[in-house]
Amino acid sequence: MENTTARNEVPDNNVIKLTSLEKRKYEQALQRIGSPYQDREAFLLESYCGTVTNLPRNVLRQILDFARFHDSQGVLKIENLPVDQNLPATPNDGQGIPSKQCYLPEGITAGISQLLGTPVGFHTEKSGDIIHNVVPIKQGSYTQSNQGSKVFLNFHNEFVYEPDHEFVPYNPDFLVLQCLRPDPKGIATTYFVEIKDVLPDLPSELLQELKKPVFKMSAPSTFTRDNGEKIWSKKAPVISGSNDAPQINLSANGVEATTDLGKKALEYLYKLLETTPKKKAVKLRQGEMVLINNRKSVHARGIFEPTFGTDDRWLQRCYIKQNIWDLRSRVTEDNRIFN
Repeated sequence: MENTTARNEVPDNNVIKLTSLEKRKYEQALQRIGSPYQDREAFLLESYCGTVTNLPRNVLRQILDFARFHDSQGVLKIENLPVDQNLPATPNDGQGIPSKQCYLPEGITAGISQLLGTPVGFHTEKSGDIIHNVVPIKQGSYTQSNQGSKVFLNFHNEFVYEPDHEFVPYNPDFLVLQCLRPDPKGIATTYFVEIKDVLPDLPSELLQELKKPVFKMSAPSTFTRDNGEKIWSKKAPVISGSNDAPQINLSANGVEATTDLGKKALEYLYKLLETTPKKKAVKLRQGEMVLINNRKSVHARGIFEPTFGTDDRWLQRCYIKQNIWDLRSRVTEDNRIFN
């Protein structure tokens, strides 16, 4: 059940708000952006060199610091971004729209993503698209996935399904979420918790158990929808690294503990994530974006009421890896899209 006791916004020192002049300059540069569906490499180059570099140095530095340093916060929010004044209807299938007349939002998503690393796509997610359209899908309303809306989407990292079941090495280091259109009632809420904020509240015995490779992660349902079966990873820890710079791995579609103490530790962790006063909450509006460190923080999404119509909630998402060398065993002829 969605907890409403902690609805703190992202703190001001982790919010970038463009001035009207900065927004206008960025928007003017974005007018030259072509289609990401025709020549993707040219699009990525232009969205980086030709547009995002028009942002002021202090903004670029804050985004780069967020990406580079282990002690940066887990979430960074950007406000007052340019918006598409002729945004088409929300795609009811969550697929790309090659026939769009304007790719300004895609240019923003791709440009800012490249400040964090390399945008990547996977054939098993959104048909390999690098920029994902995230919308509520009627058939997926009750799923633990980006299609859902009528159930609380559990705290999780973005996971990538791989046939060898080694989920963690291939997961994105970062993701970005840009709001093109909020849900009509404006109630959809995204929650964030940085794992280091709750470690002090974990009993030592349970923390040590969470650091052991005794947990299996379920592949996201979007990767396994065709066969309808849960697919589990090899055993791995939920928490790893030092207590000063820990990493967390949680699958929204389910985590299975293989020891009794592991079950107790997992239950305790979920309660902490739901009730900690350090949980942040954001209701994304048009022209807003959040950058999420997918290693050090987890996020969740509350229940909302979709229309499944042309005015429904529409986010754009991008997965980012800081080093695609780790993905070399999955490379395809299209070297930014992987098996």
